[in-house]
Amino acid sequence: MNFSLDKYGRRYSEEMRSFAVILHFYSAQAYECLKIHLTLPNVSTIRRWSSSIDCEPGFFTEALDDLQTRKYSQAQMRDVCIMFDCMAIKKEFVFDSKTGKYSACVDFGSTADSSDHLPTEELVVMAVGLRSHCKQPIAYFLVDKICANVQSQIVKDAITHLIERGCLVHATVCDGCFSNQKTATQLGCILDVEKIRSTFQHPSYPGYICLFLMPAIF
Repeated sequence: MNFSLDKYGRRYSEEMRSFAVILHFYSAQAYECLKIHLTLPNVSTIRRWSSSIDCEPGFFTEALDDLQTRKYSQAQMRDVCIMFDCMAIKKEFVFDSKTGKYSACVDFGSTADSSDHLPTEELVVMAVGLRSHCKQPIAYFLVDKICANVQSQIVKDAITHLIERGCLVHATVCDGCFSNQKTATQLGCILDVEKIRSTFQHPSYPGYICLFLMPAIF
């Protein structure tokens, strides 16, 4: 039996909780279908369980540590590239029921100073496996027209975090908008067609890291 009843309501085992969260993540439709035949938690309960992880703006320590752990059992997880892109978000204050506060100001985590301006975009940083099917978001930041020097520092920090956990970062990928071109220059790339160089060096990495400017990613 995967649940019990007491005066406080139904209590699910850890195995059942894990099964419910993973199933709903992969297919909400399949979850609703199975819920007809099994006593599964309500979707709102799953959302509450999922929100137990600290997902404040900045780098996700849990996600980075998970990559480090999986690297030991799956050698192909070691080789990764970094993808980053900005996505437009609605400009408004949002009430966070978890903290009991209104939040939606520009927030760079601990990477740079935040401000009281409302953000217009969300910068997402993702680690993608080169020899595996891993796609792991490792950070996000609430921004309002982020400048190239701040964005380049975030990319450098992302590389440092991954290298500290034993990963090899071979490339960074982003779209070819003007701010990302400026970021590439800040990182050390040369975009002049006469002497183009699409690689840069990082203090924590012995070799060169490639940078690819692509069409829109996310």
